[in-house]
Amino acid sequence: MTDFYELRIKAGLTSRHDTAILCGVTPRTIRNWEKHKAPKAAISLILLSTGYIDWAGPPWHGWRFHHGHLITPEHDTITAGDIRAIPYLKQSIRLLQNR
Repeated sequence: MTDFYELRIKAGLTSRHDTAILCGVTPRTIRNWEKHKAPKAAISLILLSTGYIDWAGPPWHGWRFHHGHLITPEHDTITAGDIRAIPYLKQSIRLLQNR
């Protein structure tokens, strides 16, 4: 088996049939991808559908979205509010540095 098999299982796609429906191909095609090499687009689609954003490039490997939260590779949770607070935190640091 290839990394594609492991990826689809990790993504919760336990059957070739479900994976085929997601990718718009036949279960036989999924079997071929598992034996050989899957197209990058299929891999990206599975990553995207499960919230992983590895497709965005190496700096994002291991990051994912889950229930509206950004999860770091270390399993820390970041909310949209946390991200919105960053400019205010930076401003507070500048004010403290200027004291």
